[in-house]
Amino acid sequence: MNDEAGINNQEQKEDHLAVDTKLLSSAIIELNISRKNVSLYPIEHPIIEQAISKAYKLLQDIFKMRDEISLGVSKDTLLIDQNYLDKKNPVYRDFAKAMNEKLIAAITFKNGISIDELCNFLIVVSKSNDEIHEAGGISKALASEGVSHIVISEIDYDAFTLTSEREITQKE
Repeated sequence: MNDEAGINNQEQKEDHLAVDTKLLSSAIIELNISRKNVSLYPIEHPIIEQAISKAYKLLQDIFKMRDEISLGVSKDTLLIDQNYLDKKNPVYRDFAKAMNEKLIAAITFKNGISIDELCNFLIVVSKSNDEIHEAGGISKALASEGVSHIVISEIDYDAFTLTSEREITQKE
């Protein structure tokens, strides 16, 4: 009986994870659409409002299961819970590349986010790198727009040091 209950609990967890992934996929698609459209249309345009509203609703559905969702960003790949999302998915790749260009290493969406915060996030990530740099970096740019429920981890190139191949060989 205990084994059967354990199996059922495991199946429920797997179902829960699958729903989470489907919702997340849909949210990323809507976020990517919104991100692209924000640079093309005025923010009050119906196309933008519709896409942001969809993304917001999908995030709210995710928050019913989790208090936050974190996406790791690699050059052209997204990660969740230390698992890569489909590396061949063009939307994931496009979103990852766009975030990577803004020097974003990870994004955490937290429960309590407002639709205005989501909108401001998309506006900021649609700005040029020069504009973001002038604002003091992506984190400061987001903070100045009142975005507190989306936390960004920036790529810190100062943390990297160059070494010669010779030094690496010598350390081995």
